[in-house]
Amino acid sequence: MTVPDDINSRSTRFFGKRILLVIIIILIAGLTVGLVFLFIPESDNASKNNVILPPDCYSVNGKQTCPPPKS
Repeated sequence: MTVPDDINSRSTRFFGKRILLVIIIILIAGLTVGLVFLFIPESDNASKNNVILPPDCYSVNGKQTCPPPKS
C-alpha cells in the first residue's frame, strides 16, 4: 500500500510552519530578554545620578568634594 502524495505534502507543510513558529518565538524571547537587561539597569542608575554638582566639584563614594575657594 502506498501513501498518497497529498498526505506527505501536508506533513511537510505542517513541520515547516512549526519550525517557523519556533524561530519566531525564540526571536521574540531573545529581544524581550535583551530589552529587559538594557532598560532595567538604566532606570536604576537614573535615580542615583540626578545630583547636580557645582562647577569644579566632583563626587567620590557619594560625598561631594570641592576645591577650596581662591582668595
